[in-house]
Amino acid sequence: MKLVVLSGAGLSSPSGMPIYDEIKLDSDYLLLHSAQAEDIVIGAISSLKSRFLHIKPNSVHRELVKLHHYCQAHGVEMTHYTLNVDDLIEQVGGTVHHLHGNIKDPKSIFDHKDVASLDLNSITWASGDLMVVLGVSNNGYPLSYLESEVLACGGSFLNFNIVNNDDLLSQTTVGDLSDTFSVLELSQNLHSEFNIIDLGDYEIDIKTFSINERTYEVYFTPTQFVVTSEEEQKELEELVGQKLDHTAYEIKFDLQSNRESESPFEQPDNNFTLRELNLLGMIIASTIKAHSSLRQVTLYTASAAEDNLVLFYNRLANVYASRLQYDHWCGFGLEGVNYAFKKQ
Repeated sequence: MKLVVLSGAGLSSPSGMPIYDEIKLDSDYLLLHSAQAEDIVIGAISSLKSRFLHIKPNSVHRELVKLHHYCQAHGVEMTHYTLNVDDLIEQVGGTVHHLHGNIKDPKSIFDHKDVASLDLNSITWASGDLMVVLGVSNNGYPLSYLESEVLACGGSFLNFNIVNNDDLLSQTTVGDLSDTFSVLELSQNLHSEFNIIDLGDYEIDIKTFSINERTYEVYFTPTQFVVTSEEEQKELEELVGQKLDHTAYEIKFDLQSNRESESPFEQPDNNFTLRELNLLGMIIASTIKAHSSLRQVTLYTASAAEDNLVLFYNRLANVYASRLQYDHWCGFGLEGVNYAFKKQ
């Protein structure tokens, strides 16, 4: 599948960039769109640029970079097109195709201020593809035809904006993008199927992803089949206040190569960077969210295979448990490496 993102003024407005209604009568803006001489247009661009140099990227720009890394980990082709000419997404390490030029190259704005560098209607869609529109009004781009093309090919269309778009068949998620858009939620539209292994008495659900050319697997096993003793089971049930039934699952993740070589939880040769750790945490959280919907899970359990993973697990629980709507217990058991997450 592929993911295509189209962003507009609503992406950068939380940073302080003006939307169309706020700038449409500005003298430099009017000159930019009315003048035909290149030097006059570039002069207007330079004037506008100097007035907005203080503006910084916002959380949505950073979330889009996370989304790109998430897609890379799952083999999803992601392309981001923007109607904006600012370089805020590039400032946080993102990649984007500017349809009407980039402020860092004023000539590109002159060349494409009237005619976009790409006709989005030329995109070839396939079943399972996803288009996400962020902060684009009908003034910025006529979305209804684009939506019809995506839906006709069996794709999905998601629209995020501060106001509803009555011209669209798809529902608009209304609100400030910084409140409504997140990789954790969007990832549920990108998940591939779990690999389900039938072991007779129970099934194991497996999700695969790659980070830095290393392939990982997240395993979900019914907890009642992995507890080592009645005493351990009783302690866990008393702690969380429920029995270990078919809605309780144990979470583990490991390198695929470790499973294939029968050397479980052997650490990779190179340590994770901070960015890779954050990506790993986000992927595990999004996988839990998808699995929770698949199996209607009420309780997850986990344990750190190595002591040096305890801090990572603690942070993962503290950052994501409430967002996943689970209460959590960290670091219990004799060795202080056990975890539990109970549906709220």
